[in-house]
Amino acid sequence: MELVFLYVNLSRSNFIEKSGFNFSPNYDFEVNYKDGYYELSENKQEVAVSDDFFDKDRCITNITAIVGENGAGKTTLLDYILLSGLSVKQNKNKEYYDYYMDEFEYKKQIVIYKDGDELVCYHSINNFIEFKDPRIKYINVNKDKEFIDNLKNNTGFKNMTKISLTNSLYSKNEISKQGRLDTITLNPNTINGLKNSFFEKSVCFDKSKYDAFNKIPTILSGYKDTKDFQNILDLWYTKYILSKNEKSIFENLVNRDITISFKNVKVYLDKWDEEYLNHYKKDESGLISFRDTWVKSIVKVEGESHNVDIALNLYENLLFELITYKGIKNIGVFGSNQEMIEYIESNVKSINDTLYFKNAYNEIKAYEKCLNNCMQYPCLLPRDDSGYVFNKIIKPKSKELSEFLDLVEDAFLNSESSFVLKYIDIGGLDFSSGERALLNFFSWMHILPYFNKIQTEIEKSLFDNILLLIDEIDLYCHPSWQQKLLYYLIQEAKLNFKGKNVQIIFTTHSPIVLSDMPRSNIIYLKHQDGKLVIDGKENHKETFGTNIYKLFDDAFFLEKQGQVGQFAKGKIQTLIDKVRNVDKLDAERINRLKQEISMIGEPLIREKLISMLVRVKFNDEMSLKEKKIKLYRERIKQLEGE
Repeated sequence: MELVFLYVNLSRSNFIEKSGFNFSPNYDFEVNYKDGYYELSENKQEVAVSDDFFDKDRCITNITAIVGENGAGKTTLLDYILLSGLSVKQNKNKEYYDYYMDEFEYKKQIVIYKDGDELVCYHSINNFIEFKDPRIKYINVNKDKEFIDNLKNNTGFKNMTKISLTNSLYSKNEISKQGRLDTITLNPNTINGLKNSFFEKSVCFDKSKYDAFNKIPTILSGYKDTKDFQNILDLWYTKYILSKNEKSIFENLVNRDITISFKNVKVYLDKWDEEYLNHYKKDESGLISFRDTWVKSIVKVEGESHNVDIALNLYENLLFELITYKGIKNIGVFGSNQEMIEYIESNVKSINDTLYFKNAYNEIKAYEKCLNNCMQYPCLLPRDDSGYVFNKIIKPKSKELSEFLDLVEDAFLNSESSFVLKYIDIGGLDFSSGERALLNFFSWMHILPYFNKIQTEIEKSLFDNILLLIDEIDLYCHPSWQQKLLYYLIQEAKLNFKGKNVQIIFTTHSPIVLSDMPRSNIIYLKHQDGKLVIDGKENHKETFGTNIYKLFDDAFFLEKQGQVGQFAKGKIQTLIDKVRNVDKLDAERINRLKQEISMIGEPLIREKLISMLVRVKFNDEMSLKEKKIKLYRERIKQLEGE
C-alpha cells in the first residue's frame, strides 16, 4: 500500500491550510475548496515513472523528496504525516459540540492510497464532491463501520506502520502511540526511552513489586547512558554487516579493535545512594542494607583479582542480585573469587521459581570463555592504582569477534533478558558526527523488525506496509557520503524490511542527494505570508543526474541570491566601494586592498576588481595590460621582501 495523495485542511499551527500533496509521480490530484465544499480532481501526467524505478524487486514502492528553504515547512509536513490520522466526527455530546467542531477542522483529511491496482480515497468530509473515476473507491470514514471498529479496537489503520527517523534533537519524545504499531519514532530523544526499556527488560522485572531486587533495573536504566545502549546496537549492526558478505558504507566499523570491560553494580548504587537517599532520606526497599552485606562479603576478592579476571565484576554483580532476590542478610566473607563463584553456582541451582539466574550464570560463562582468548588492553598505570582499567581487545575479522557478536545477537533475539549486556562497557566505537548520524539511521532501521524484543508489550514489530519518514537525511554527512546515501538507503531498507512494501519520504538540503531523484518525485515548498506554499514542479528544472551547482540554485530557491555566502558577498561589495575611491587611500591601504582582492576564489570577480583597481591607480596613458603587469610586479616585490 502506497500513500499517493494527502490533503490537509488545517494543521495545528495553522501553517498548513487547505493544501494537497502528491507523493506519487504517476498521479496529480488536487482539491478545490469553494462555498464549504471540497471537490477532488486529477490533472493528466505527461511523464510517468515505472513502479520498479527505485527497486526492480518492488520492495521499495516509491521514494519522495521534500525540499525548500529553512522554515518552508518540510519537518512540519513530515510530522503531520506521522502523527495525524483519519478521525470520525464526534458531535453526540451537546456540551462539547463547539470543541468537537473546532477539533474536526484540524482532522478533516482526504487521503488516497494505492492498494494493489486499486486507488482508495479515504476522507472525513461530508461536503465532499467525488471525482468520478472507475479506478477510485471512496470511503467516508464517518460512515464506514470497519474503519470505526478499527478506531474503537485500537488496531491501527490499514495494516501500515509509519516510522520516523531523524538525528535532530528537536524531535518528538514518544516512541509509539500507546504501544501501537501504526507509528514508531526513533531519534536521539526516543532512543533514550528505548534504552530504559532495554535495560529494564534485562532483569526479571516485576513493576508491581517495590522490593530491593526489583529496584535494580530502575537504577540501572536511570544511570546507564544512551551511548551504552547505542554501542550495543552498533555491535548488533556489525554482526549484520558481516553476515551480509557485501560491501558496506561502514567498512571501518568492522575493521577496528573493540575493547570490552564490565562495570561493577556498585558504580550505579553509589550514584543512587548519593542522589536518591540524600533527597528522600529513606530506603524503603532495603537495598542499601543488602549492598552493605554484599560489599563486606567480597572485601577480600576486591583488588588484585579485578586486574586479571575480565568476568569478576559480572560474578560480583550476580552475587548482589542473588542477595537481594533471596533476602540474604548475612553471608560472611569470601576468601577468594573461586569461593565466591562456587557459592553463586550453588545458590543458582537452588532457585526453581525463575530461570533468570541460571541463564545469567550460563551467559557469564559464555562471554568469559570467548574473552579469555582475547588480548588484554594495555594500561600503563600500576595495577594497584584505582584508575587501572582491565579491558580485553577483540580484533577485527577474528574468531573471537564472530563468537562475541553471536552472543550479542542471541541476547536480542532469543533471550527474555540479558544479564551481561546491562553491565557491559564497550570501547572503540567513536565516530565522526557524519558517521554517527548515518550509523544511527541504519542501526535503528535494523532493530525495527525486532522492535517487540525490546518493547515487550508489543506482540509483533511491524505491519506489512512501511511508510519510512526521514527528516534531514543528509544531516552531518560529508558530500562523498551524500553521493552514496540514497543507494545504500535503498539496499538497507530492502534487507531490513524483506517481504514488506516500503515507501520512503525524506527531507533534504543536499543538491547531491537530490541529483538521485527525478523531478516528478520531489515536492517543492516555500514559506510565504506565514503559510506553507507548494511550488509547482513545472517551475523547476529536471533534477535526476543533474549538475549539483544548477540544483543548488534551482531546487533550494537560491537563484536570486547566487552561490556566494552572505558574508563574502558583503566583503566583496565593500572591496568594490574601496576600489571606486582608491584615490583617497594611502599606499599601505592600497596594498592591503590588493591582498584582499587576491583572496577571492571566483576568477571573474577577482579579475574585474583588479581591472578596476589598476585603472584608477595608474595613469590612463598605460594600457590595461601594462597596468596589470605593473601591479603584479609590485606585489611580487612585496612578497619577496617579506
